[in-house]
Amino acid sequence: MSRMPLPKSDGATPSGSPLLGPLLSSLLLVALGAIPGSLLRWLVDDLTVVNLLGAFVLGWLTAMAAARPRAWLLVGGVGFCGSLTSFSGWILELHTHIQGSGWWVALAGWFLELTGGLLMAALGMGLGRWMQRRWLPQMGNRPRR
Repeated sequence: MSRMPLPKSDGATPSGSPLLGPLLSSLLLVALGAIPGSLLRWLVDDLTVVNLLGAFVLGWLTAMAAARPRAWLLVGGVGFCGSLTSFSGWILELHTHIQGSGWWVALAGWFLELTGGLLMAALGMGLGRWMQRRWLPQMGNRPRR
């Protein structure tokens, strides 16, 4: 089976695809953050705790990202927080509560975790904004790359 030749590029990457270099760089950055995120999730082993922690960290990263390069969100947001938290696990947990404890207990758990996640994200964003006002002027606000 022969492979179809790739079109010639402007020399941006040796593979011939101008997008392959940035794509591989982005994938590597996401993987770099995913490893510690998944290890922390394995160590904590409590879905509510990791989801709330992930919401806080993601809120903080979002607030801090304005003065940081794009890699900041790829490593921390997509990689670390993405492998730390779990929407599908949360839904499965809710389904288990519905079957075992009934709709009202599941609905209360859903509401508490959802509002807790929003609160933690807001706290993380508040901390990030406070840190930017407090420390970035002293360190020199570096432009986003």
